[in-house]
Amino acid sequence: MISQILVEIPYNIIGATIYFFCSYWPLRVYQNSRLAGEFYLMSSIIYQIYVPTFAVDLYYFSPDVQAAAALSSVVTVFMFSFAGVLQPVSIMPGFWTFMYKVSPITYAIQSLTATIVHGKELKCSKNELAYFSPPQGQTCGEYVSDFMSTRGGYLVDPNATDECGYCQFDSQDAYVATRGIKYTQYWRNFGLFWVYILFNVASMMFLYWLQHDAKFSFGKKSSKKSTEVKTPVESKFRSNEDIV
Repeated sequence: MISQILVEIPYNIIGATIYFFCSYWPLRVYQNSRLAGEFYLMSSIIYQIYVPTFAVDLYYFSPDVQAAAALSSVVTVFMFSFAGVLQPVSIMPGFWTFMYKVSPITYAIQSLTATIVHGKELKCSKNELAYFSPPQGQTCGEYVSDFMSTRGGYLVDPNATDECGYCQFDSQDAYVATRGIKYTQYWRNFGLFWVYILFNVASMMFLYWLQHDAKFSFGKKSSKKSTEVKTPVESKFRSNEDIV
């Protein structure tokens, strides 16, 4: 069973590595080597280890190949739909916020986004600025210094005495933090992905045992025993042939 996962991982990593080189720098991310390495680690290694464990786990959960394909599509749509991209968690219906917390895609997106925007400045356009006038005898910087020390942001001209332009975000980190994305949580997300991976492997082995080795007694035991041993792959594909 483990070999079904292990044989796929090298192909996934090689393909993801090619995609990384074809997309990361052409998008002009221009981050330092440490952040580029963290992006590569999450997108091209950890996520590529997770994918086959997720697929094989669903395979053993399903009665046949067709059901596994259908279930995979449904679960994948749910994971991406509630990852906080299509709809921020702040406006999700209360019941569905649990999907945001249990979806591994949530933590993948948080890590990838955080490594791309970390340390980058943010500049508001003129129509995004908040304008105000300070009291007479004070500059813009003097008037809002206490406010900015707690709320952040920046002033276009701290020394101006009229028409002060204020932007509530002074970095891209500050903006994505409003969506629950923080660079400081990168390694937490890294650890959570290993939890998902280990859970998938454990679940796969348990489901295999449940289908093939578990012994349950419901009423009278049958005296007939089958001597034919089928692998899980043979069992599923033979059942498909019976349907045909």
